[in-house]
Amino acid sequence: MAEGRSGRLPDALWPTAAILCQSLAVVLAKMAAIHTGTDGFVLAAVFNPWFLITLASLGLVSIFWTRALISYPVSYIYPFMSLTFLINLFSAWWLFNESVQLKHVLGAGLIVAGVVIIARSRVE
Repeated sequence: MAEGRSGRLPDALWPTAAILCQSLAVVLAKMAAIHTGTDGFVLAAVFNPWFLITLASLGLVSIFWTRALISYPVSYIYPFMSLTFLINLFSAWWLFNESVQLKHVLGAGLIVAGVVIIARSRVE
């Protein structure tokens, strides 16, 4: 990854990585659900590789998110996590052939609009 001029990674990388890992965790959890039956669910989930990779992804989310909070106030950065709704809406349609209706797209559009408003309101 490219480093900033100061020799460290750009601050925007951390929340971006957290958002992407959170979205990945949802896809992985869906894969775990597909490959885990309902009988003996807890035991079956623990030994399901998809479930274990989901946990690893969520661990990365925690690391990236904590690092993001060093650089940004919670009130500014947290709404960006809602972008996972948009990413997961697309992922559900693309990867799992789930139906996406107009109300889903409109709702995702409202979320994106809210994030844009918050992003533009940041006080330096």
